[in-house]
Amino acid sequence: MTEISRPPQPTQLEELCIPENVVEAIILKTMKKLGSIDENTISNELRLAIPLTKIFIKNLKDRKLIDTLSGMKLGLTVEGKILTNELMKEDGYTGPLPVPFSDYCEMVELQASESRRVSLHDVLSSFSGFEMKPSFLQDLKEGFNSQRPILFYGPPGNGKTLVTELLNKLLAETVNIPYAVEFNGNVIQLFDPSLHRLVEERELSMDEKRKLIVSGMKKRDERWVVCRAPLVVVGTEFRVTDFEIPFTGKYDATSVMKANNGIFVIDDFGRQEDTPEQILNQFIYPLESQKCIIRLQDGSRMVIPYKQRLYLSTNLNKEEIIDDAFNRRLLYQFLIDRPSDEMWKRIFVNTVKKYFPNTEDSLLASLGEDIHNWYREDKRVIRACDPRNLCLMLDATLGEGETMNLNRELLRRIYEKFPYSGEETQKVYGS
Repeated sequence: MTEISRPPQPTQLEELCIPENVVEAIILKTMKKLGSIDENTISNELRLAIPLTKIFIKNLKDRKLIDTLSGMKLGLTVEGKILTNELMKEDGYTGPLPVPFSDYCEMVELQASESRRVSLHDVLSSFSGFEMKPSFLQDLKEGFNSQRPILFYGPPGNGKTLVTELLNKLLAETVNIPYAVEFNGNVIQLFDPSLHRLVEERELSMDEKRKLIVSGMKKRDERWVVCRAPLVVVGTEFRVTDFEIPFTGKYDATSVMKANNGIFVIDDFGRQEDTPEQILNQFIYPLESQKCIIRLQDGSRMVIPYKQRLYLSTNLNKEEIIDDAFNRRLLYQFLIDRPSDEMWKRIFVNTVKKYFPNTEDSLLASLGEDIHNWYREDKRVIRACDPRNLCLMLDATLGEGETMNLNRELLRRIYEKFPYSGEETQKVYGS
């Protein structure tokens, strides 16, 4: 496995490899945002070495855009404030300096080369504690190792979302992600704390810690952060226009770009405003070429590496949404159906045990049989998510400091309130 470290921190102007006016603009906008600040604060905010920070501050002073105030603090001059207001209109980004677009692309490619094949043991470990058919886990292993797109389809509430989350855990390698990328003078914010989970050094394995060591023991470039492989999930809001970056006061990377070196999931596929055919056509070029075209509002376009796994999830029949042209590209299509009766009872017992661990095993087994019989008597459809939702309703019966005393009468009362879904309303899914 190739070990990828964060690059060393630039200490020379030529090592930054981004336009100097971009750096100056971010310094000025940072000063407008934070008020009077010192050199160390600017260095920390921009993740810029102190010697380089001093050079840029001197240049801005020479041009009378900033000045030294009392206590070694720096502030904007009148001319600096006027220029900064104009710069904010052009691009409101503040934060760590961007890395060069070419460095970002190279890092994505290098990290993709780290991707390893998983074993059935890895899959079993990731899915431990969840009821899954052994044959299905074998299929998942093969689909995951192929790195090809996967379609998950089947009735709602039976684990399609859970499966994609657990597959993401198989991406064990950490990834380096820049806060932002510079492209043609534009700054594109990439790091998204809602999607990119930062890894503290103390959490890293010894192998991962070695990745952080750079040649010559130079300080690492803190414009990059170490994260777990991203899992980006979009739903009905996804559009083909999401391959374009609109200007909303600044440029924010698309969801597809944020998913590089991770997994991209289109949930509720077939319920978007754009047709399934329009969305799938947008992915044909990236899947075939391993490159993706991202357009900016100013008319320029970036060609970035497309190094991610694409998973589609739907509760519609696949024949309704997948045409023949894309069907041949979907080598892996998995039906995630309702659990068998015995599997459902095991899910019920395990879920109740997790929520209310003091419940006796013999009582759990009895209650599992009871509620399963009630489902059958009322012709309810069984769903894998029902035990969890029943437990949520049971938990809501408790007052502050109370413990659960689960019994047949209480379970029956909650069951009768539970939303009804009849077997007669359920569609049949093709294999």
